[in-house]
Amino acid sequence: MSRIKKTLLKENLIHNIKTIVAEAKDKEIIWMIKSNAYGQGVKDILPVLLENKQYNFGLYDLEEVIKIDKIVTNCTLYILDGLTKSEWTRINSNSIFRNNIVICLNKTSDIDKIININKNNIRFHAFFETGFNWYGIDDIDQFILTAIKNNLKLEGVCTHLADGANENSEISIKQIANFNTIISIVKKYYPNIKTYLCNSDSYTKKTHSMHDLVRIGRALYGGVDNLSKYKQVIKIEAEILQVKYVKAGDFIGYGATFQAIKDIKIAIVCFGYNDGCDRRISNNGFFAVKGKLCKVVGRVAMNITIIDVTGIEVREGDYATYTDDIEGIRYCDIANRIGCLDYELMVRMD
Repeated sequence: MSRIKKTLLKENLIHNIKTIVAEAKDKEIIWMIKSNAYGQGVKDILPVLLENKQYNFGLYDLEEVIKIDKIVTNCTLYILDGLTKSEWTRINSNSIFRNNIVICLNKTSDIDKIININKNNIRFHAFFETGFNWYGIDDIDQFILTAIKNNLKLEGVCTHLADGANENSEISIKQIANFNTIISIVKKYYPNIKTYLCNSDSYTKKTHSMHDLVRIGRALYGGVDNLSKYKQVIKIEAEILQVKYVKAGDFIGYGATFQAIKDIKIAIVCFGYNDGCDRRISNNGFFAVKGKLCKVVGRVAMNITIIDVTGIEVREGDYATYTDDIEGIRYCDIANRIGCLDYELMVRMD
């Protein structure tokens, strides 16, 4: 058995899927499974989505699309971040995809990179810059002229909100207004165009009701703050290498950052920052053992973390839980404690 166990909480995942589908109502959902399903494991997540009749998947790059294309059929795979120069060369020379592929164009010059506009089952959406200042098409008029000239069969337009959780913030109001202007121009030439800008933070807001699709990533994995609706879908456990006693006054770990003020019992857990454990939980976090929260003592090392198991019946070979759908060690709990995004913690579990 492995020192580290990663377990899919399938019922929680199904709960999240059903909750999101119900809330999205008639909107088409693009399920974000990029970056190995946010580090949760696409080989575990994808089959559950398919079992629940979900067939639209958002990915990061061409390599991810090629990998998923080999294991699913009759799905739509979105490359939402667009293609690099080398990927355009590859996709123009590559031939056949088993699924529908949607490439999100993010600059007007992308149109010139398409060798055969109607090749196979490749379709096109366009990502517009509205104030986020990442990639994105800046000149709507030039894009439309080039698209029409090249007979581009554009099917969708999208953007991304910088502050999706706050639709009434200054930047959100500005971006939404800019996007609405873009839509009105595009629809003169592509009247049946699909539109979308919402993600997990914004899909239940009023901005969602005005569009056709939504992108869902974080909510699928239970990484949002609203835990009354969504549940964490992954449990991470690590084996205890040794249990020992530390006397009052003794120090623990690198830098001697923890000194015991009384006699304690500690467990040395086979889980460190090489495995995805965030070093910021040093002296500032918990694992769970036998249903009880155990404080991290000392610095997280490359391959081990030490926890205080005083008063708990524990022995070598037992497992300590780093994260689970349990208050105190959920991704959101850890993130709030150390001041980071739950996304950061998730993707390190890859």
